[in-house]
Amino acid sequence: MKTAALRLVWAGWLVLSVAGCGTLEFPSRSRTGDTSISTRPEGGVPPEALAAYSMGLIEETTGNRDEAIRRYREAIAADPGHSDLKLELAVLLLQSGEHAEAERLLEQAAAVEPDLVRAYQLKALSLRVQGRLGEALVPLQKAIELEPTNALHRLECASIHARTGDVATAISTLEHALPDVPDRLVIFHALGELYLRQAGELTGQQRKKSVKLPAGPLEMLRRAAEEFPDDSYLLNQYGDLLILHHRVEEAVDVFARIEELNPDDLQLRQKLAVSLAATGNRARAIELLQSVAEQRPGNHRLWYYLGELHIQDGNQAAAIDCFKRAIEANPRALESYLKAAYLLIVSDLATEAQALLLKGLEQQPDDMRMLEMLAYVHMNQKEYDAAIDLFAKAERFMAENKTQPVLSNFHLNYAIALQMTGDLDAAARQLRAGQAAQDDLLEDFLGVTLRHRNDQQRMMSAVEIGNAVIDLLPETDGAFTMMGLVAFSAEMYGEALGYFQRAEAIALEWELDEELTAQFYFWMGACSERIKEYVQAEEYFLKAIAIEPDHADSHNYLAYMLAERGEKLDMAYDHVGVALAVEPDNAAYIDTRGWIYYKQGKFREALADIQLAHETLPDDPTIADHLGDVHQALGDTAEAVRWWRHALEKDPGNEAVQEKIQQHQPADPTPPPALTPVE
Repeated sequence: MKTAALRLVWAGWLVLSVAGCGTLEFPSRSRTGDTSISTRPEGGVPPEALAAYSMGLIEETTGNRDEAIRRYREAIAADPGHSDLKLELAVLLLQSGEHAEAERLLEQAAAVEPDLVRAYQLKALSLRVQGRLGEALVPLQKAIELEPTNALHRLECASIHARTGDVATAISTLEHALPDVPDRLVIFHALGELYLRQAGELTGQQRKKSVKLPAGPLEMLRRAAEEFPDDSYLLNQYGDLLILHHRVEEAVDVFARIEELNPDDLQLRQKLAVSLAATGNRARAIELLQSVAEQRPGNHRLWYYLGELHIQDGNQAAAIDCFKRAIEANPRALESYLKAAYLLIVSDLATEAQALLLKGLEQQPDDMRMLEMLAYVHMNQKEYDAAIDLFAKAERFMAENKTQPVLSNFHLNYAIALQMTGDLDAAARQLRAGQAAQDDLLEDFLGVTLRHRNDQQRMMSAVEIGNAVIDLLPETDGAFTMMGLVAFSAEMYGEALGYFQRAEAIALEWELDEELTAQFYFWMGACSERIKEYVQAEEYFLKAIAIEPDHADSHNYLAYMLAERGEKLDMAYDHVGVALAVEPDNAAYIDTRGWIYYKQGKFREALADIQLAHETLPDDPTIADHLGDVHQALGDTAEAVRWWRHALEKDPGNEAVQEKIQQHQPADPTPPPALTPVE
């Protein structure tokens, strides 16, 4: 069995399969010891057993487990001494949770063939699945006796001891296995995990009383690292154990060997740095590493690890300083340039990041990681064409060399750069290209887009890009709600409503009522009103209010919609009253009530409210337009025109206001004077 498979067992995976499934060989009758059928030739198989087995195999292959079990039972009935058939059936029964019958079959098979190791393995597995861990050790011990060189049995025993809290016995089991098992690496891996667990528990006890960590495990892993010098996993365990023993300098030397095996893996370096916090806490780790780094200032790895710990501690300035010290110690340590540049970018110090990256490129001009990071600098500075050139170079390099980007959001940033230059088709292709590695990429794109919701052009381009790759959007209400919000911000209300309706259907199908909030139905109502579906809009606003009776925006929007159409004005007045009870100083709500008064012909009351709204929002074009209409209704055309002109200044494209100005004699075009509240 391969080492990888053994690791799966150690990790606690339950493998329910029989070796050679699908190519079962029927053994000779003498192997079973069954003499009840003596008329068949030696090695013969009853035809009915073979037929039933074949049908069972077909049913199992097609996923029909119950029918496969029935067929295997028929085969065993026709050939009751056939041990391999019983193993086949036992596996299916274990998968179905029928442990009692499975164990009975396994015991029967082992009784006939006492050296049938697989029967003991499966018996142990059945007991383990049921939580009968102590009992599972009995068949496992028998398997070890039959196959002392098989690492799987030893790992299973150690795993059970570890799960029951007996780490010492688990360790002893594996240490005694080393002389017998050829695949020593997998035993060392399991031992490393147990040593670290044991040391971690003892380290916790050290805070309460004086407890010394045993030196034996450290020596064992040292010898293991010498035996397998190229195994990063084993070296990492050795380094972690050195840290728990507070032998930080030795751990750093071990980590250097790991880095040499994985020279381009920045995430590995980050993980190694975080391992240093195993000394007890991050502050203590920083203190220890700082002391060691000051003693060995030319060791760039020490400064790099210290920088990573400062990142974990939230101290970006200290981290940047450490990465710069690493660069001073080794100007060719490009990973330090990358880390420092990233931190400078997110700290809005893009110019400094650019200077640092250019310095790094002097050391290695064609390093694609540096060029990729430089592209992010250009993105930060809104130099999108320059960013695109570098992204394209990095992408070609990654394709040719089968490497991964420095940052996981490579395709997202590349897509945004293309979007900002108007190449929407290419932006969509980038989102599609990155989806395989980042399945929520389109959602991330929409989330970034919504941070700029006041940029209508950007919202419109995002909708076009989203529509081109809509198949990438997961079938969730949240994803389609985001798409709806982008379309809403783009003032593409029909499309937005379609997305919201799809989100609603998904939420209803999955009974996610909590997702259908008052705000959600407010957006649906607003979309419907904008496309003049007024009856539908009213229904959505009322749904929002039913969910949240004090949802002021829904009350106000419904009231204003009704007032605009001159319908149900008493109902409108009641709704805006609720909104004002929640937010009495909200200028938009006050304007709505004033507009209802206007529609009711109560012009003096309307003027008082709308003037009050104007004092709070003096630059709002709608309020200025309303003041013009109220003054016109009161017979003061000159004042009305001045207010309409004021509204037009704030909203030059408003054709309705332009038409009102043209219909009346031009008045003094100067801005209206400050208004005196109407008594």
